[in-house]
Amino acid sequence: MPTTPTATFPCRHRLSRLGALCASVPLYLCALCLTSTALVAQMKVDAPVKNFRLPYFNADGFREWDMQGETGQILPNDAVAITSMRVRIFNPKDGKTLQTTITSPQATVHPKSTQAQGKSAIRVEGQNFILTGKDWNWDGKAQKIRVRDDAKVTFNETLDLLLR
Repeated sequence: MPTTPTATFPCRHRLSRLGALCASVPLYLCALCLTSTALVAQMKVDAPVKNFRLPYFNADGFREWDMQGETGQILPNDAVAITSMRVRIFNPKDGKTLQTTITSPQATVHPKSTQAQGKSAIRVEGQNFILTGKDWNWDGKAQKIRVRDDAKVTFNETLDLLLR
């Protein structure tokens, strides 16, 4: 019965350790990925974000609007509660020309659906008008603002065309 040479035993031993090490690396990487994924999934912003800002760009890469606030608090339903909100709406063809500014002391914003609402006062300033009121909602995709209470619109144009 031939015996195994002793010189090959350490070589096999080293290979088996290397094989075990190579086999365990993917397991370590999987464990690391699962741990980091779990940590990211658990990350939450519990404190309000100061000087909150959220820009929105259209498919052509132009800024359609940006939203700012003194603070922004992320809510459980992917909404953001904003204090001292200011939304600036730009011309979607150039992203530079300011068309409308919306301000409100308190607002709840749903960035994914491009909507916002608030019970507090709102002021909407366009090129030729100012709208004020309370209890409002904004639909950015439909480009509509609904004011339910104390609504007032002031036009800065002459009404000559309507009077003819």
